[in-house]
Amino acid sequence: GQAADEDSRAAVATAPDYVPAQVRLRECYIAADRFSDLAEALGPEELERAQPLMQTEAVNRRIALMEALAEHRRDQEARSQAQLQLADLYITDGGREEDALHVLESVVEQGSEAAGESALERLRVFFLEHERYDLYCDVLRRQAERRKAPEARARVLADLGDALEWKLGEGVAAETEYRAALAADGHCVVAQDRLRLLLASQDRFR
Repeated sequence: GQAADEDSRAAVATAPDYVPAQVRLRECYIAADRFSDLAEALGPEELERAQPLMQTEAVNRRIALMEALAEHRRDQEARSQAQLQLADLYITDGGREEDALHVLESVVEQGSEAAGESALERLRVFFLEHERYDLYCDVLRRQAERRKAPEARARVLADLGDALEWKLGEGVAAETEYRAALAADGHCVVAQDRLRLLLASQDRFR
């Protein structure tokens, strides 16, 4: 109960190395899914020890633990990985899509290049599956900007053109992206084929 919780916290504060108080406090916080409080009272390493709890079927417990890991991990890359897992949990188990999108955008802005790419890919899939095509195209643009290899950038731009043409009905914008893809990589077969079909549909054979 709350009284036992307060007694254990007081004991830990008075004698940080007093093991029985640590055990009681740990048990209280884990039982109540108060993982952030656990990390603040006994240290972030307690969250790593609690990771086997991710195997539980209790969705709220898994989310609470991953939220605490995403908040308290000191290493940026490890924190980003926790945020990516948290976003997956929000979407697949928690029905909290908007929270997931917020977390993913945070990873894009603050995480490493690799973590940002993973976050953008999750955003791309989410917006496509939910038919939010304006935002889907926006993610493709952002992915293209981050691609350093001309071949990879061209493929994303070709996909962007395809989405503009077939999802949003914006033929002029699609042509621009197909041509941008070919400017990046003149051998991009996907962009060549899609541009040829687009021009043929407009009787532009020259």
